[in-house]
Amino acid sequence: MPKDVLQYIKDVKKITLYLEKQSSMVFGLNFYYSLFYSYLVSCYCRDNNYGVHTALILFSPVFIVWLILCGGQYEVGTDYESYIDLFSGGDLHRYIFKGEILFVYIVNLCNNVGLRGQALFYIFYFINFIFLALIIKRFKSRQLFLFVLLYIVVTSLFNNQLNILRQTTACYIGSYAGMLIFENKRKKGFLFIVISFMIHNAAIVYLLIPLLNKIVRNLTINKLVIILIVCSIVGMTFNINFFLNFIPYLPADYAWHIQGGAVEDRQNFLIIMKYIYFPLYLLSLYHFSKRKENFKRIKVIFNWGILAYALRLLVVNFTVISRIFDFFLIFSIFPLLFYLHNISIMRKNLYYLIIAYLIAIYSAKVLLFPVREYAYKSIYFL
Repeated sequence: MPKDVLQYIKDVKKITLYLEKQSSMVFGLNFYYSLFYSYLVSCYCRDNNYGVHTALILFSPVFIVWLILCGGQYEVGTDYESYIDLFSGGDLHRYIFKGEILFVYIVNLCNNVGLRGQALFYIFYFINFIFLALIIKRFKSRQLFLFVLLYIVVTSLFNNQLNILRQTTACYIGSYAGMLIFENKRKKGFLFIVISFMIHNAAIVYLLIPLLNKIVRNLTINKLVIILIVCSIVGMTFNINFFLNFIPYLPADYAWHIQGGAVEDRQNFLIIMKYIYFPLYLLSLYHFSKRKENFKRIKVIFNWGILAYALRLLVVNFTVISRIFDFFLIFSIFPLLFYLHNISIMRKNLYYLIIAYLIAIYSAKVLLFPVREYAYKSIYFL
């Protein structure tokens, strides 16, 4: 082979490796930018007594960056190619029979106006971030920084949403529905549960919120501690044979995965990563057990958050099965949000230590060990 051709191949390899190295830092840079900007917005709104609506308007540049980054991801997750085919109009009819008619309608509408393939990732991410903003607006402007930190680090939705795009879109919409139900807007909340179901039929799990809200509302701190500990212990002992008994009662997608052998026990490292936040939830429970007056105002959403994390641990040993309870991921950050907000005033050293701990966890994922959904691959680097 001629020397000039060999040199050209070497140069291409060098450029490719350089771009891959640079792209692996994208999520890290976005993380620090998002935290720094949200911190500035939180401080500005606090000092000027501005509400959360102003905070969200000021935060919109970050939403735009998120949309550009997430919408431009390439070959991330096992379902990427399937979505590219679906977003070009392929095999959509089977989703109609599953009841996911809104998903089909959005895809067909976009196709009819000339949007196909990769372009639809931007559309669905735009929907996701709109509903995320509707959830954030229910909190104080000075809590924006904490919400962004916990959303990216604890839920992992920011990085995982491409691989389970329909489910995460339903998750944002269903979580918003849950917030409405907590505010006693039951009819409106039920409407958005139906909408989330028409995106992904497993979102029917959100019907548990109106059905169980009264029970969850009345759970005491002691009962929440017991639930959390029991779920964390039992979750380690589950094996796949346990779920074979429930196949007739599971959504078709999940039953198919179990019967086809697609559901496997998680690796120990991935299990540890789920338990790494366990001490923080115990600290939040202990904190509010001593401050019951503060707890009364947030009891409903706090209780659902603890329950969401407990259920996450209950099925921590499995892959696909755990997705059922991933619908409640956003709820799981609320106990930590309220706890950190409280100690940011009265226990600053502990507050800064926990913030550093959370930042270090995500930094390790995207900078030291950027694999799978934490390694940024995009159409911009092709």
